Amino acid sequence: MPFCDQCGSTSRDIEGFCRGCGARFAIPAAPTPQENISSPNLSCPTPRPTTVLSSMNLAPLRAKSVWIAIFRTALFGPIGMLYSTVTGALVMAVVSAVVLILASGWWLWVTWAVCIVWAALAARE
Repeated sequence: MPFCDQCGSTSRDIEGFCRGCGARFAIPAAPTPQENISSPNLSCPTPRPTTVLSSMNLAPLRAKSVWIAIFRTALFGPIGMLYSTVTGALVMAVVSAVVLILASGWWLWVTWAVCIVWAALAARE
């Protein structure tokens, strides 16, 4: 809070004038960049050093088994594809639903086979 040298009052005026007598407050000169670096700012606490987190390896530890992918997809269809590929499971679930509605399920065995091949290829990568 600024203190007026003329009348002794304190003022919260942000424009640099005393509210009591109207005298102009002395505005301190802005520090140069070198002064700012060398002189510590006591109004701001010193920032704590940041800790560097070790990078996390999000890749799976082991490769996925192609045979397990084939087995799960053969048993459960698009839901079994979730083991090897989530995107493929979602796509084939929609395709299987459309085929089930439009073709009365007669071509569902084709989408089931496509699911198995896609799951095997995705697990191989």
